[in-house]
Amino acid sequence: MHLDPRWLDAAIEADHQELACRMARPGNPKLVDYLLKKLNPKTEYQQGIIEALARCQYPKITDVFIDLVQNKTKKAPALTYDIMTLMDTARVLPVADLPRLDAFAAKLDEKFMDRFLEALAPLRAAAPQPEPSPEETE
Repeated sequence: MHLDPRWLDAAIEADHQELACRMARPGNPKLVDYLLKKLNPKTEYQQGIIEALARCQYPKITDVFIDLVQNKTKKAPALTYDIMTLMDTARVLPVADLPRLDAFAAKLDEKFMDRFLEALAPLRAAAPQPEPSPEETE
């Protein structure tokens, strides 16, 4: 299905974040700017923006995701629903960034680390598996 791009522009102009997120597609820098301005670690439920940035193929999405998780967990006394749902959006990140995400997980407070690593499971499943060496197959 192809939507007229003017609908997306209208959603941005009307500041209709949910509609703009649902209509997100690559090739609209105005949308990316709008979504980045809407990211705020003090606001709950940022996962829709992360998913929209992924659909826009935003090249710095992993940096944005890591910064957001870091800010949300920095002073959080416990794992909240908001933090869990944010972590779950890791599934839309580029598989190539898995090593960076693992390195970030090692720096997380232990009360968040297990849940973060669980959230990376879909990415691990999508990662290409190395071919077994001839010695391993014998």
